[in-house]
Amino acid sequence: MKRTALYISSLFCFLILPCSAEQDDINRPALGMTVVDIPQDPDLIRLFTKALKSPTQMHWPGRQGAVVVNVLDGSNAAAEKIRIGDLIVQIGKVKIKSATDVNSSLKKVKVGDEIRLVFRYPEFSGGRIKWVLKGVEITVQSYLELIKKQLVTSNDKLSGLRYTSHKDADQGLTTNRVSLKLASKEGIQIPVIKVMYRGDTWLFVDSLTFLVDGKKIEVDPEYSEFTRENTHEFCWEWVNLVGNPDSPTDSIWEICKLLQDCESASIFYHGKKFREEHELSHTELSEIKVLLEYLQYQRGN
Repeated sequence: MKRTALYISSLFCFLILPCSAEQDDINRPALGMTVVDIPQDPDLIRLFTKALKSPTQMHWPGRQGAVVVNVLDGSNAAAEKIRIGDLIVQIGKVKIKSATDVNSSLKKVKVGDEIRLVFRYPEFSGGRIKWVLKGVEITVQSYLELIKKQLVTSNDKLSGLRYTSHKDADQGLTTNRVSLKLASKEGIQIPVIKVMYRGDTWLFVDSLTFLVDGKKIEVDPEYSEFTRENTHEFCWEWVNLVGNPDSPTDSIWEICKLLQDCESASIFYHGKKFREEHELSHTELSEIKVLLEYLQYQRGN
């Protein structure tokens, strides 16, 4: 199912509510799943059909409800075996007619409440789809609790730094990737943006350009700061861009602020002879935004 989640995530963000800069909002009620209106677009329906390995074109019963496109690991929704493609039809006493109703229902509950969630899930048999109705009791979690379940920490004995990163941040080593981790020591936390390039041949990256919602930020690390490794098939080049703890207005902090609320972002790898572009996926942006909201919470602003 994780492979399906990554496949679907090319179109959707991971969290059920958008990130907010308000610290109190990080403790808001959450269910740990992302939903959309029942798909009508043929391309999206084909995407679901392929991702769910449906024997026939996917369809959903009736015209009302919200379709699950992602379930967070560690959430109570995952524990109740709610899956991608399921149709949410009721939360508490609220009849779900669209994805908007799911968010509205959360405004009527608080963290720790136990609510009834009714959904339909597909069973594939004999080339047909049978929809089964199921109701479960689910405890409402806080958004902060769900964030923490997505994070892992590690300690660097030599530097004394403690790192916090998204648990899936290192799963994309087979391609170009941008990820974020937080470095902390003596109560001070700073962002570290890891930029990785992978190619068939060396690009010899010596500078980078971030393009976030149309705004360009140039980053020019020392050539020696890049780490380079290769096999008989691929070459990897990567660098850690460390924010200045004494200057929260430097380019790394600025990039982080832009990424937190952005809709799209790309990075350009400038080599000695060529340039490559990588558009950050929704998966990358979602993982980065989780870390940035957690950083805001830790810094108390």
